[in-house]
Amino acid sequence: MNNTYRNIPFSKLALVLALCLGSSAQADWIKAYGTSNMDIGIVTPAATDGYFLSLSTSSLNKNTKSLSLLSKLDSNGDPEWTKQITTGNYDHFYLSQTSDHRILLQGDTRQTTSSALNSVLALFDIDSVSGQLTPVFSKVYKKGASHLSFMQDDQGVLWGLGSIVTSGQTGKGSDMILANINAKNGIPNWSKVFHYSTVDSVRSILSKGQNYILVANSHATPNNQKILIGLLNKTGEPVSGSFNEYAGTGLNEVMAIKAIAGGNYVLYGTSKVSNTSSKASIFVLKLDANLKALWEKNYSAGTDQGFIAPSVDENADGTLTITSQLMTTDKIAVPGLPGMTIPMPSTHPAVIKLSADGAVISAKTLAYQNDTAFFTKNTDSSYLISGQTMTMDFMSPSTAGNSNILYGQFTADLSPVWTKTFGGTKTDMGGIISQGNGYNLFGSTMSWGAGNIDVLAGQLDANGDVANCDFIKEVDMLENALTVKAENLNWTPKSATLTKKGVISSSNITLNVSDGQLTTTKVCGN
Repeated sequence: MNNTYRNIPFSKLALVLALCLGSSAQADWIKAYGTSNMDIGIVTPAATDGYFLSLSTSSLNKNTKSLSLLSKLDSNGDPEWTKQITTGNYDHFYLSQTSDHRILLQGDTRQTTSSALNSVLALFDIDSVSGQLTPVFSKVYKKGASHLSFMQDDQGVLWGLGSIVTSGQTGKGSDMILANINAKNGIPNWSKVFHYSTVDSVRSILSKGQNYILVANSHATPNNQKILIGLLNKTGEPVSGSFNEYAGTGLNEVMAIKAIAGGNYVLYGTSKVSNTSSKASIFVLKLDANLKALWEKNYSAGTDQGFIAPSVDENADGTLTITSQLMTTDKIAVPGLPGMTIPMPSTHPAVIKLSADGAVISAKTLAYQNDTAFFTKNTDSSYLISGQTMTMDFMSPSTAGNSNILYGQFTADLSPVWTKTFGGTKTDMGGIISQGNGYNLFGSTMSWGAGNIDVLAGQLDANGDVANCDFIKEVDMLENALTVKAENLNWTPKSATLTKKGVISSSNITLNVSDGQLTTTKVCGN
């Protein structure tokens, strides 16, 4: 994701993978939504029928205030009503649905374009017919120039996770924030600010019996990052003797921890030599019920290859599948100049199959063009691929900035059932999630709509199609063998102690709700 528009939307749009709820299949269609400005957002199936569109719109002029829009779409993707939600400041808000089908709004607000960001969390009851939003609570969490995001876990608990600038060391250090939020009033049941090293940030929280597993990243120096893992009790206090620091030299960034069979866990992330290196490897630790390492491995590719954004899933037979993105440098021949090549960076989805003890069974990449695409696992153990693809023909500058959505269905062993592209003559990116008997398409577009970037959404049939849509093309992704080297990490756990430095507090904030407007552009279907 290296051109001007590729970095902007995907991290936000990818949230839809975790937010969407199932619904019955609808008519097949694809539409673009936006204003005259630059619009980023997500479309999620509503609890009953239709969809919710959450959109943040902002001008290229940084002195123009951004706006947040919430729209209810019918089963054909047409807006039934649109609301504008704002504090009157510079806001970026996004919407999800809670497990009890309420509307959870989160994001940040700032009074000026250069002032500190403050996090906002609000919960609404909603009349989906009229669009009436009744606030359950709306809170602002003031924390300075740092990061705080909110999530709901599989037990319905609301969490705030992130970091806060270390007092007296603005721009130089940060401490961890963890807050357990009361879903009735938005006030933390408890919150903790923890200090360990120079720059600390909470990465993941996972329930474990009467405790929680806390996973965090910790920078000692810019090129020395370690991983913290340990237990907190139900009031957020560290369990004595449970925390350990893991890592070797360089930058080690944990992605997530997952519970697997036998009461065990898998912890994984990436490692690289320094901030300037693009050649990251993947580390995987299999932990027992006491969070002690059963084995720990590092997986690396060739000298000009590196991995990003890995995910690890356990299979029914106890094996593990790593899906990731391989960054590599291809040597492109120059026409008319025999023997002359130009190095061309490219990315492709990668798959590594591991035995239960971490040995590499097989590894491969899948390539269509230059593909920045990621796999997600379905409940039936099949996979979907979502992302974007673009040509690598440096001899055709007119097409260099064009990208299309790449999406597809894969078997449990990551063999393609079908793969397709969707897009126009400009930048399009996004993906799909399963919905009913078909798929919900989500993304962003410059090819259709009202502004510089617009939200793209749609309902696809069971084959990933919309009838008579010329913008959908069936393509083949070629499998290529990948050589992956597995080595023992030899990470010796070091006992770690978290220092409590305080709490965060919330206060009421006024969210103004009024009627809003957006432009809907039909692309395909109905």
